[in-house]
Amino acid sequence: MVTITKQTAKPANDRGKFESWRDNDLKFKSILEKETSGNKIWNKLTDKVRPRLLRSLLKEQGYVCCYCGSPISKANAEIEHFFPKNGDNNGNDYRHLIFDYENLFASCCGGAKEIEHQVVENETLESIANRYDVATSSIKIKYNKTKIETAPKEILPNQKLIIPKNNQPTKWQSCNNSKDNKILPFGLLDIQLATFFDYTHNGEMVATDKAPLNTKEAIDNILGLNNKYLVEKRSQLISSIIDTILKINLEIEGESLYQSFAEKNEHGQYQSYYFVCINELKKYI
Repeated sequence: MVTITKQTAKPANDRGKFESWRDNDLKFKSILEKETSGNKIWNKLTDKVRPRLLRSLLKEQGYVCCYCGSPISKANAEIEHFFPKNGDNNGNDYRHLIFDYENLFASCCGGAKEIEHQVVENETLESIANRYDVATSSIKIKYNKTKIETAPKEILPNQKLIIPKNNQPTKWQSCNNSKDNKILPFGLLDIQLATFFDYTHNGEMVATDKAPLNTKEAIDNILGLNNKYLVEKRSQLISSIIDTILKINLEIEGESLYQSFAEKNEHGQYQSYYFVCINELKKYI
């Protein structure tokens, strides 16, 4: 997990347009004043505004989940309320933060849904399968609402692929799907956030001595970030990083290796679980 930097609102950007709608739409403001259910208030977010808001959050986060770092897109991401829109399990009311941009993030579904992936230029079926950690043979191509077939080896930009939901949902349950209305002991905007976590070589996510009280409880039981799938994935990544370190001259190539994870690619995406890789590299560089 790593600090998320929010864009500054400007009239022409997505955040600015969202906040302008929130502050000036009279119909929406009337609903906000009368309705008491957080879910019902949130569901009034129009189909015109919602995609723009999600797009803004995805861009900020480099198309990875705010919690686990797995790849997400507009087809499979959820808009996450850090402070829950229906209040927490202790009866605290956060309705005033439902449309606060600083309270909104993009999260994966934690294994609750299949994923629809739109192919971008230079992507291959193999690279997409590796990105989502599935077999190429399990990926479907969606030609229209009724025509869905096994994806061919050759795919084209803008085609829509269906990534299957894991066959064992409890193995994947995490993040938005696990958190529900619970409150975390740390904030996603905290500039020290990355220092609260470390990752063992077997892939377990642990709390450091800099972390707030109850951070390990949040990792394991609120966010489910040590489920079997994520632990295995992080273990593989860390092993790969160590293998790479052993093969290169760190003094010469270490910085470029670090930047390959720290910077977004030409599509504005971070590598999946990039902050795990960065955390491991910092131990050697």
